[in-house]
Amino acid sequence: MLLLSEVPTLLPCTWKQLFGISCPFCGTQRSVWFLLHGELLESLRMAPFLLPEMIALGLLIYGWRAKKPVLLKWSTITLLTMLALNMIYQNIWN
Repeated sequence: MLLLSEVPTLLPCTWKQLFGISCPFCGTQRSVWFLLHGELLESLRMAPFLLPEMIALGLLIYGWRAKKPVLLKWSTITLLTMLALNMIYQNIWN
């Protein structure tokens, strides 16, 4: 099991440096790092909405490429909702 202290220094969040609050993407870099190293639970702790965000992004790209407006609309709404929830989670619990 990897510890957060073992994660290499990643890019700092400019939004957080400027405004003092976490952005919708805060925790995503660390979450992906943990996911790529097989630490699913730690990845979900960093950004619990990462997997639904990735699925929604994939559906959004598919809807855009396949010219499916209904899929494009709902995947965009889902992605934006997941990003908003991630921002709320990062600012309240992390």
